[in-house]
Amino acid sequence: MDMKEIIPIIGNATTGVFALLAAYFAWRLKRGTDDRDRKTALAVERRKDLQELFSEVFAHLEQAIQRGQRLESFDLTLELSRVNAKIRLIASEEVNLAYDDAADKLHEWSLLHVKASPRQVKVGESTIAIIQAPDPTAAFKKPAAEAYEALQASLDNLRKCMRSEIERAGS
Repeated sequence: MDMKEIIPIIGNATTGVFALLAAYFAWRLKRGTDDRDRKTALAVERRKDLQELFSEVFAHLEQAIQRGQRLESFDLTLELSRVNAKIRLIASEEVNLAYDDAADKLHEWSLLHVKASPRQVKVGESTIAIIQAPDPTAAFKKPAAEAYEALQASLDNLRKCMRSEIERAGS
């Protein structure tokens, strides 16, 4: 073979190698972009899921507090069974611990609040509070107030933990 015949073959082979390399690098760049897009989409979805879950948790806890203040019965286990499962599955350990603490504080406060409140009797459509002297609820008023403050502090801690987790999920 003559040099004139070899040069076009080498040129075509070099062009082919560069074409293959260009296709490979384009594929790698595309794959990297796809991975980043997928990770970003997953992070956005997780953040949305956490926001919805944490909003639902606080709505249930606030409803329970309001019912407790009105001396209405409430059962957190029935209302929150799905929410509890979700918290256990997707929330961090920090949020789980803060949630457990808030639930415990809610339980403690509700028991004391009932003891610190005057006995109520329903007469027809009306509810009447029975006031007695000496007040049998007096011994429970201060512990109930302290338990309510502890509950609010626990809810603030839970809120901070949840915000922190939502921020981490968005990054």
